[in-house]
Amino acid sequence: MTHEQILKIFHKHSSSRKSFLITNQNTESHSNYEQGPMEWNDFLMDLYTDLINEARDAQSHTFRIDQLLSGFVQCNFCSQDCSQNVMSDTLYLLRRLPVYSLDLADRIPYMDKFYFHDPWSGQYWGEWSQLAVNNTCSLNVLRIAIYINTSPTDVRGVQDYLTLLERLLTLVSQHDEASAANFVLRAALWTSWQRVYMLYHYAIVGHQIRRDQETLIGAEIMSRDFEVAPRTHLRDVQEQYSYTWYRPVYMCSLSFDVLQREPCCLGSDFRRLIERFQSAWGEKQSRCIDKQGQVVTCPREACQRHISVKVKDQSAHDEGCDGACPRLSWDKDSYLEIPRRRAVSIAQTSSKHCLQYCAASKRTPAISHVWLHGQGGRPEDGINECLHKRYAGIAAHYECDSYWWDSACIPESHELRREAIQTINWTFANSKIVLICDQDVMEIDVSDCDILKKEIIFATVLVSDWNVRAWTYLESTRGRNHLYLLCKHNACIKFTDLVKDIWSEGSIDIAIMSLAARHMLPWNIRTQSSSINENNASLEYAGFMLSYRPASRTGDDFVIWSLLIGLDKDSTVSLPLENGLQDSEEFVARFWKILVNRSITTGFLMSSAPRVTLPGLTWAPRTASCRSTDSWGPFQTTYDGTKTSLALITEQGIVSEWMMYEIDMESIKAMALDTFTSVFIKRLKEICEETLNGCLRGALIHPVTDEARNTVQNQWPEVNPRQAELAVRSEGFRGLCYPGYQRRLGNMSLAVLGMSAQECSGLGWVWRGMYEWTDGVVSPPFALVQNVLIS
Repeated sequence: MTHEQILKIFHKHSSSRKSFLITNQNTESHSNYEQGPMEWNDFLMDLYTDLINEARDAQSHTFRIDQLLSGFVQCNFCSQDCSQNVMSDTLYLLRRLPVYSLDLADRIPYMDKFYFHDPWSGQYWGEWSQLAVNNTCSLNVLRIAIYINTSPTDVRGVQDYLTLLERLLTLVSQHDEASAANFVLRAALWTSWQRVYMLYHYAIVGHQIRRDQETLIGAEIMSRDFEVAPRTHLRDVQEQYSYTWYRPVYMCSLSFDVLQREPCCLGSDFRRLIERFQSAWGEKQSRCIDKQGQVVTCPREACQRHISVKVKDQSAHDEGCDGACPRLSWDKDSYLEIPRRRAVSIAQTSSKHCLQYCAASKRTPAISHVWLHGQGGRPEDGINECLHKRYAGIAAHYECDSYWWDSACIPESHELRREAIQTINWTFANSKIVLICDQDVMEIDVSDCDILKKEIIFATVLVSDWNVRAWTYLESTRGRNHLYLLCKHNACIKFTDLVKDIWSEGSIDIAIMSLAARHMLPWNIRTQSSSINENNASLEYAGFMLSYRPASRTGDDFVIWSLLIGLDKDSTVSLPLENGLQDSEEFVARFWKILVNRSITTGFLMSSAPRVTLPGLTWAPRTASCRSTDSWGPFQTTYDGTKTSLALITEQGIVSEWMMYEIDMESIKAMALDTFTSVFIKRLKEICEETLNGCLRGALIHPVTDEARNTVQNQWPEVNPRQAELAVRSEGFRGLCYPGYQRRLGNMSLAVLGMSAQECSGLGWVWRGMYEWTDGVVSPPFALVQNVLIS
């Protein structure tokens, strides 16, 4: 792409105002949402036909495909903008994108040489990186880059174009042709999608760090799963790369999984992020352990380092300390003299050589760390003097008179621990700074910090031990406005400044990863209330974020869950931290009973998390954690249930609408299996014998999505199954079925409900477990059922 091309496009679309929208050049109607599913699918099919015809012209396929797609984007740029600056800034922006898109094929079919970038050399024929469409910047990508560079206030039009590319990719992938034209067209659409995806999320990050709109947690940044190749979805591609990408053995796979599971990271390119980590830590050996306690290359879900490793309290020391410094014991009387919010008084502790306390205030730094790195402990046992001096020095640098550190401020006593934990939200939200202490980040020298070093720091934080833990997630969400990283020689850098610098100067594919760390980025204070504590996560989103983050003790996940959704402010709530109760179902039941008369998304419940066995709560997860320790068995992970029906939590259970199929238990149990029995019947018999044993009634359910309900109610009589699937498949949940019609689709996560003879007295269904209905098997004829009670 040349300066002249950018300048030409800028002047061509110059106007008195900025705008960006998607148009249908055939109907002249704006935005795909103005068309019904029938018109939209007809339009897509016509467009696919035109595109595949253009792709058959090997010598000019890139130009022809680009020209056809460019007609669907209309944009205007402000004429007052300096064209020279726009030109240079756009080139700079495009150069920060990855050179090539992610490889979408294990093997490239035999093709005409003109489908490659250098058709005459013949040296690199057959390589993904040498495809002509992978070496060309499309006109629409260029337009979007210019539009974003001129500081747009609305990028919904870009999201519409992403949706168009997604639907086209799905359609091309469902035409499982081995032709070169089909392959090249899919490569062209995929390459454009990846670049537009990065530019779109780059713009979202810009809004976030400039605080010119509210923090985005919802659908605006949630990537949708869709079909990108025959029988291959976007998530499949990402999971495949997660195994094949070369990652340093020092990188914990569990930490990398936390990053990948972020909804906004679906479709992200992790190659350069891994390269940055490799450049800093590639020489280090693995530190992960298996179930036998042996150090091994990280075994992924079976990694025990964050669960089983025991590290001696206060085994860490400050730089320059020989490890022989004395411990400062606590003054219990001083602790008890301060009501509730306590912090270590720097002046009094230094003069008396024992921990003295004062009231925590806005002049108190809060220390956030993981016990795995040796800074854990309890004030009864004391803290290393060298660490006290470190934090006292940092506090003094920021003009503070105290510091909060759990090792010094949360005693072992259950009553005092509960009291201290109830003040964590306030302490971290109102502290002067929140200091992130991770042993890897603390090894990085920031005295000469160029953009490459900043990307290394950022990559290290994202996959750090600190970022994977549940308690530190809570601490970062509350202290997100003033997070600082502790680096080598006790130097501190502000996390927001780090993100801003990478966003302005660094690799775009790395910069957009900050959306996976949005719990560490500031709220828009101008549009929020004066108390940061009132900005609580939803029940489902908090549960989703905790589902793959381990906590220190059994039951801590529900304590953290309570704090994330703001139950600490409810005067009727006393967090149950009594000795022994945290391990019991009564502890979990207390949490769920607090939420009676509130709503919960049904999609959030569709996971393999163990359930409470108490009456009225068999639907309720017994733990927030939802991590598989078996790499082979089917396992349904948690998601926040976006766009699924709400269930009302009552004393008797939950009440909601579901897509439901009641099993004819008597007939299924009586059937004898033979070689002629359908797979459908075998599945039902398997469910009856393994999950519904002892039940008189049984049913399969899955959530009702907004998109499916609208299609069922408004369009079903006119839309055939394949078209209906295309219209809704990319909305992020594969389990979309329609009443009264059997059809094939991807794997579905189904909940199994049952009733025994004792339970058939009107108390409702009982949650019996989850079942994964595999692809290739005709799905049950679900019906939309209202007011289903699950007790």
